[in-house]
Amino acid sequence: MGTYFFIMWITFAIISALFSAAAAITEKKTLLKDDPLVFSLVLAFFNLILSLPFFFFIDFGLISQAAIITLFIKSMLGALSFLLVMKGLKKLEISSSLPLLVLTPGLTAIFAYFILNEKLLGVEIVGMIILLFGTYLLQLKSNQNLIDPFLFSKQNKAYLYIIGALLIFTITSILDKTILGKYKMAPHAFLPIQHLFFVINFIAFFMF
Repeated sequence: MGTYFFIMWITFAIISALFSAAAAITEKKTLLKDDPLVFSLVLAFFNLILSLPFFFFIDFGLISQAAIITLFIKSMLGALSFLLVMKGLKKLEISSSLPLLVLTPGLTAIFAYFILNEKLLGVEIVGMIILLFGTYLLQLKSNQNLIDPFLFSKQNKAYLYIIGALLIFTITSILDKTILGKYKMAPHAFLPIQHLFFVINFIAFFMF
C-alpha cells in the first residue's frame, strides 16, 4: 500500500510539473504581446470564476476577522509577487528566470524555522543545498566564469523582479501557514476568498 501511494504521488508530481511547464510557456507567449498587469488581471478574473462554486460551501461564521484581514494582506502581497514574476518573465528567458523561484521552499523553511519554530531535519538541509546547487547549475551558461551566476542581476536588471517575487513568496507562504493553522480557515474557504481578493488587488494596481 505504501509503494502504491508513493507511485501515485510521484505521478501527480510529474503531471503537475508538465502542466506548470505548459503554463509557463503559454504565459511567455502571451506576455510577448500583452502587458503583464492586464494579463494578471484577466487571469485573476478567470480564477475567480472557476472558484465561485466554493462560495456556496463556506461557513462565514467560522471565519474570524483576523483571518480575513491577514488573508487580504497576504493576497495583496501574492498579487504583487505574481505581477513581478510576469514582468520578469516578459523580459527574461524562461530557462534563466523561473528556476530561481525553485529556491522558494528553501527560503520558506529557513524563515519558518526562525518565525514559527519549525524544525529543520538533516535531510531537509541537504535538500535545500541540492536546490541551491541545481539552481546555480541552471544559471551557469557556456563560456561563463564560475562566479557569473551570482552576478545575474548585473547582467539584466529584470532579474530583480524575480528576486523580489522570491522574497515575497517566502512571506506569503508563512502567512498561508498562519491563516490555515493558527486561524484554522478551511482550505475550501481560503481559496475562493483569496481569488476574490486577488481580483480586488489587481484592479487597484491597474487603477493606480
